[in-house]
Amino acid sequence: MRIVIIGGAGTLGSAVSEVLTADGHQIVGVSRSSEPAVDLSKPDSPEVALGTLAPFDVVICLGPGTPLRPLAELTPAQLQADFGGKLFGQIEALRIAAGLMTNGVVLLAGGAAPDLRTGLSSDSLSG
Repeated sequence: MRIVIIGGAGTLGSAVSEVLTADGHQIVGVSRSSEPAVDLSKPDSPEVALGTLAPFDVVICLGPGTPLRPLAELTPAQLQADFGGKLFGQIEALRIAAGLMTNGVVLLAGGAAPDLRTGLSSDSLSG
């Protein structure tokens, strides 16, 4: 299968790419610095990139990561910015990918939940 991995340059994306490549799949890893670039904090970015990469069978969205900040220092503006890229960006990628995939499989993933006393990120809430 032809699989697009958004966040393919990251730690998790690289590991997933390695496993899927070993299983014989064609992997196209994309990130904010790839060509085409995918920046989930920019509303038009998933449509342009996924449109360029179509056709594909599967989209795996592992990005973007968000900074881990001390809970006591986390502001509403930081939460909104993080969720804009993390949650809403992933939903937009899903919406675009649904119309372009041949198999119709999408995987959205987040990070692990940290100790909430030391920090919180939108990865913690969407994992």
